[in-house]
Amino acid sequence: MIPIYTPRVTTTSAKDALDSNWISSQGPYLEKARAALATTLDVPYVVLMNNGTSATHMLLKALKFKHPDVKTIYAPNNVFVAVWNTILYEYSDMKLLEMDPATLNMQTDEEYVRGLDAGAAVMIVHNVGNIINVPRLKRLRPDLIFVEDNCEGLFGKYEGIYSGTSSAALCSAVSFFANKTITCGEGGAFFTHDKELYDHIHCTIHHGASSERYVYDVLGYNYRMTNIQAALLYDQLLQVADVRRDKHTIFEEYMRRLEGHVVVPAVEADTVPSEWMFVCGVKGAYPDIHSYMTEHGVDIRPFFYDIGRHRHLQVPHSPMTMDYTFLMLPSYPDLTATQLHYVCDTLISYVKN
Repeated sequence: MIPIYTPRVTTTSAKDALDSNWISSQGPYLEKARAALATTLDVPYVVLMNNGTSATHMLLKALKFKHPDVKTIYAPNNVFVAVWNTILYEYSDMKLLEMDPATLNMQTDEEYVRGLDAGAAVMIVHNVGNIINVPRLKRLRPDLIFVEDNCEGLFGKYEGIYSGTSSAALCSAVSFFANKTITCGEGGAFFTHDKELYDHIHCTIHHGASSERYVYDVLGYNYRMTNIQAALLYDQLLQVADVRRDKHTIFEEYMRRLEGHVVVPAVEADTVPSEWMFVCGVKGAYPDIHSYMTEHGVDIRPFFYDIGRHRHLQVPHSPMTMDYTFLMLPSYPDLTATQLHYVCDTLISYVKN
């Protein structure tokens, strides 16, 4: 079976962390990884966390801290469930955005964006690595507060800078789950340009700790990254240029070989996709496509389902109508040319038949 993803992991620093007995949420690799991440993405304030969902949850805590009067938050449909869950941890009034079947992201045309409620917050999700131009949205609606779930968009760009790093958004979250471009198994991070907010979130994920040991200032969480996770992440950052180069080659080859057989998401102006997972659309029902690909030894994933598919998430909305079934293909950096050609030939065979 050709897997959907296999990370390229180097364990040199993780072994060093183990040998040094720094295995908890303290140790030298936490600062090494934090500094390397801040430098790589050119973002001033970075908080490392135990996973991407924790980082996304902190987007909502940040919103409440800086903008306590905001009561309504918009979120896109057809995204990973952690987005909706974390919003509902903190807010009772979640409204779903209309979706664009061409980009698989929220609608971003000017008329639609100008029609959103005044003074609301918007959870941006760079869905399956396709990037939304957040600085443009902020120029259109300076009254809206934007936070970015950049868990799938890491290393994508808008207006020439990395997604999740613009001051047009209050803050952003990324994930280092095992199927992400860089990984430490789990792991995540929170980015902001706001020093006060950085201090608050840093405190919040450390049990709400103050500067005095065992004295706590706020309701806190234990969302800390471990030194071993940070060591894995540090080594990933040292090799990220090679990983991104190899993934780019894979995406280019998919585009070349599948041209004319599938559709791919449209890219918004002045953005560059993250090249996380290669996503394409074909005619047919996903269970049939999945059965065919699995029988032929290829692991695939469906595009994220409508919110109505989840029993605990019944929110009034208009489902997105799509002419194609979108799916994710194996996209890991060490996918060989032979494997990629086999994936393409198998999918084309399904399309033709």
